[in-house]
Amino acid sequence: MALLSVEQKITNRKKIGLIIQGQDVNANQKLIEGIKQSLDLETVELKILLTDNKFAYERKCLLSITENFDALIIDGVKASIMNPNLDCYLRFYQQGMRVIFYNNYYRDIPFPKIINNDHLCADKLIEILTKNGHSHIADIFLFDNYQGIEKYKGYVSSLLKYRAHFEDKYVKWCISDDTTDKNPFSRTLIKFLKSFPHCTAIVCCNYMLLQLVYELLTQIGKKVPDDYSVVCFDYSNSDWRERSVTSSIHPGFEMGLEIGKRIIRMIEDKDYKKHDYSYTFQPFIFEGSSVKNMNSK
Repeated sequence: MALLSVEQKITNRKKIGLIIQGQDVNANQKLIEGIKQSLDLETVELKILLTDNKFAYERKCLLSITENFDALIIDGVKASIMNPNLDCYLRFYQQGMRVIFYNNYYRDIPFPKIINNDHLCADKLIEILTKNGHSHIADIFLFDNYQGIEKYKGYVSSLLKYRAHFEDKYVKWCISDDTTDKNPFSRTLIKFLKSFPHCTAIVCCNYMLLQLVYELLTQIGKKVPDDYSVVCFDYSNSDWRERSVTSSIHPGFEMGLEIGKRIIRMIEDKDYKKHDYSYTFQPFIFEGSSVKNMNSK
C-alpha cells in the first residue's frame, strides 16, 4: 500500500511550465527562487524553458507544452509587436490550460498578467531628476516589449507634467537584441549621447542598458553624476545599495512568490476564466548618489 501511495503521489503531481526570456540573469534567478518557494515542489513539477527573447524559440517551447501540463507561466517575447505564436496561446485557452504572464504580455490574449506599474515608476524617476534641476533628459527605450512602451508613455507625460524639455531626438529607441550585440550598438549610443550638449541626465530602460551606459561613459571620459546624472528602471542586481544608482528596484523574488500563489489558485479554480488573477506591483524607488543637484549651481 505504501508503495502504491508513492506512485499515486508522483502521478498526481501538477506540472507547470515556466518560459523565461533569459536575458536578465539576475531578475530571472530571483523570480525562479520566488516561484519555487511559493510552490510545494513535492506536489508540483516545474519545468523551465528558455526563449532568449526570440519568436522561433518561443514557438518550440510552446509546442513542447503538451496536454499533461496543468499551467504555464511566461514572459512574452517582443510583446509590443505582432506575435506569430498566438495560435498556440489560443489553443491553450480553448483547452482550459491555466496561463499567466509576467513582465510582458500579449494584449490579444485573455490571460492574467503580473506586471510593474511602469507609468508611475517613470513619473517618480522624472520627478527626482526635475526636482534636482534637470530639464534636458535623454532616455534609452526598448520598443519591442510591453514594458518599454509603458515606460516611454510615462516618460513623456512626466516631462510635460514637471515642465521639462521634450523633443523626439532625446529618445533613443532600440530593440532587445541590441543589448546582446554590444559593439555596433555601443557606437550608436556614443554618437547619440554626444549629439546633445545640453543633456544632463540619462534614463535607462533596464539594468542591462544601465550597465552598457556606464561602460560607454567611462570610455568617453565622463563620470556619474559629475557629467551625467543617471537613473534606471528595473534594477535587478542585489548590489543596488552599494552601487547607489537612483532606480526602481525590480521585485524579482516578490514577483515570483505572487506568480506561484496565483497559478496554484488558478489550477484549483474550475471557473478561473471568470476571475481576474492579474496583479500590478507599485514601484519601490531607491534614491542613490547618481543624480547631481543642478539647483546649487
